[in-house]
Amino acid sequence: MDAKFGFFRRSIWSQKRYKCRNNNECKLFKEQRNSCRFCRLNKCLAVGMNPRAIQSERVLPPSQTENNEIRIVSSCISTKRAIISCVQSSRSIETQTEINFKIDLSANRIATATDAANDWNRCFVLFIDFLKALPEIDKFPIEDQIIITKARFPAFHWALCALWTLKTGIDKGICYCNGSYFPREPSLQCILVESKCVEKMFTVLVEPLSKLQLNEIEISLFYIIVIISSTIPDLSEKSKQKFSLLKQHYFSLLYNNIFCKIISNESSTTTTNEASIQASVRAGHILILCSAITEMTHISSDNIQANNALQLLSMETWKIYQRIV
Repeated sequence: MDAKFGFFRRSIWSQKRYKCRNNNECKLFKEQRNSCRFCRLNKCLAVGMNPRAIQSERVLPPSQTENNEIRIVSSCISTKRAIISCVQSSRSIETQTEINFKIDLSANRIATATDAANDWNRCFVLFIDFLKALPEIDKFPIEDQIIITKARFPAFHWALCALWTLKTGIDKGICYCNGSYFPREPSLQCILVESKCVEKMFTVLVEPLSKLQLNEIEISLFYIIVIISSTIPDLSEKSKQKFSLLKQHYFSLLYNNIFCKIISNESSTTTTNEASIQASVRAGHILILCSAITEMTHISSDNIQANNALQLLSMETWKIYQRIV
């Protein structure tokens, strides 16, 4: 148990990001517990280990109970204000998208190369709109905003497609924004993809998302955390520091939102400690999804370059950002 706790503590303190090579289905044995740290951390969360307790590692004495309750209420109020801003940003993007280009999630035909390119380009503009709705991103220099956009769009696109696929309920492929879908059957695929890439997307993204059943607020935060969850080495040193602080802010916001929702449920008898554990576990599973998206991005990066060489996906898309900023 001490070894497991030590691993969990190091992972939380160092904000470690692991990935699994076996579709998150590793069998963990004591002698080989380090064979897959992704599944090991997932198991720690599943049995109720609390990241928040690791971060503070102290228990408030009984004399501070009242102050603790005041702090919780204050935290929930400030969290609600920040959440309202996030959701409003997401809704404004959806409204703008509907006006300029109606999203069609019918998935009623197999995607052609043109469909794939159009989805890529349209989602890129949607990504730009989403970034511009986040006031923190606007504080970065333009050069670094472009670096963030290039680095994180593929991850955002995976998140979009996964949630759209889940929303439509199709299992025959990945839902695109233009009424088409990218099929799971390799012989029907119009562009080059890594072997079993689409299958992996269903295993590590769509199925876990289905189990989590994210609400509107969690979806908004999920999109943001997908964007900021990975380090971007090409940023200026000052922007790297700001990006790191932004990451911590939204990680905390995700946890606080879940915690406040649990603790404010009048019909629940959950204690503060239990609510903290439940919130940590749920937030942990959402962050694991972000790690899965990072893995999918690495797998598909070669696909993007190969399809660009064949002019199936145009990297001229990047110039759109410079025209819109």
